[in-house]
Amino acid sequence: MFRLFAAILFAACALTGAARAEFPERTITLLVSFPPGGLTDIPARILAPEMQQRLGAPVIVENRAGASGITGGSYVVRSSADGYTLLVSALSEVQNFYYLNVPYDALIDLVPVGKIADGPPLVLIVNAKSPFKSVADLIAYEKAHPTNANFATSGVATTPAIAVSQLNSLAGTKFQEIPYKGTGPATSAVVIGDVQASFVFYPSAKGLIDGGQ
Repeated sequence: MFRLFAAILFAACALTGAARAEFPERTITLLVSFPPGGLTDIPARILAPEMQQRLGAPVIVENRAGASGITGGSYVVRSSADGYTLLVSALSEVQNFYYLNVPYDALIDLVPVGKIADGPPLVLIVNAKSPFKSVADLIAYEKAHPTNANFATSGVATTPAIAVSQLNSLAGTKFQEIPYKGTGPATSAVVIGDVQASFVFYPSAKGLIDGGQ
């Protein structure tokens, strides 16, 4: 349905010639700004052992979730610009386009190293025990219960949040977005019935779909 995700590797500006000549001499950290198991985390964990093998230095993945990716981005910007702390980010996580008070300018303070992956489509999920069997059912519920209709998202201004806004625009609905700290918590909120629905990247939902949840 939606394909807005791309995983990108960023480094703090700017690498020095000396750092590049000696690189790598120690552990490299891939900083993921969302919890483990999400669509930003998975490419990082696939990439880390391959980087380690090719570069001959330890490569670890560290998760620093919060503020829809800003927490992780801020940490990398404050890190030494020596290439040993890299931000694994989705395009939607480069937040200067969505927030007015981001403590860094992604276009100035970060430099893209390369694209890791293109993301799979988003799917709209509901609890299997809910009465919703179609998108039309969900929209009809919002029309009848506008103050109770909500969507879990993986954070403000993330790709799933943009999808909720687009659904509201197309359907004339006012689904309330409830941001969580990542895909895992948002998906769990649907499973336990705290929210009606969520947009989730397919790999994160596949196990639950296959399990009938």
